[in-house]
Amino acid sequence: MKKLLYKILYFLSVIVIIGAVGVFIYHSRIFAADLGGGDQQIIDLGNGLGGKTVKVIINGNNGKIEIEKSLFSGCGIDLAGFQNEAKIRGTISLGMEEKVVEISGTAGAHAENRQFFTIDKNYCPKPIVFVKNGAVSYNIYSDEPSFLLQDFNADGATDLAAEYRNYDLNPIIDGTRDIYLFDIINRQFVLSRSENFQYQELD
Repeated sequence: MKKLLYKILYFLSVIVIIGAVGVFIYHSRIFAADLGGGDQQIIDLGNGLGGKTVKVIINGNNGKIEIEKSLFSGCGIDLAGFQNEAKIRGTISLGMEEKVVEISGTAGAHAENRQFFTIDKNYCPKPIVFVKNGAVSYNIYSDEPSFLLQDFNADGATDLAAEYRNYDLNPIIDGTRDIYLFDIINRQFVLSRSENFQYQELD
């Protein structure tokens, strides 16, 4: 009878210790993941992934996006182009089954930086790249700042335009617009054209 009691007490002690270690790890993760100038939201990721906590952690010019897989694990990747702060704008549809997480934040005195991520079946963020004249970038910025998300070529995908002040003319009224078409197959934005415009046209 005593042996049985000792065994029960032993197993109870092991369970308590495991629970205590788990709580310690969980709280360690919380305090280690100081968001700085970042953000945290529970987002429905769609495509059967359900709602998950999405964290954006910013420390100066360094940043990271992380998807919590469970209480004790997550998957993340470095951010690009943000300075001191970044916020989760939510999710958008680019014409794929997956929802896309959109991150925005300041980049200099007046510019805005943005990044877009798909989330794979392992809850890991994958950046959508921008291809301009053969060069690949993981982020895009606008010094207006102004971004347009719409279908520019009527193919059913959501494309993106970033607008900039034209300092070769009159930056108060003149601007340039880089239009990127979204390639659904390769999952990337590819520069289609650049065009000039005047801000009065948008009134």
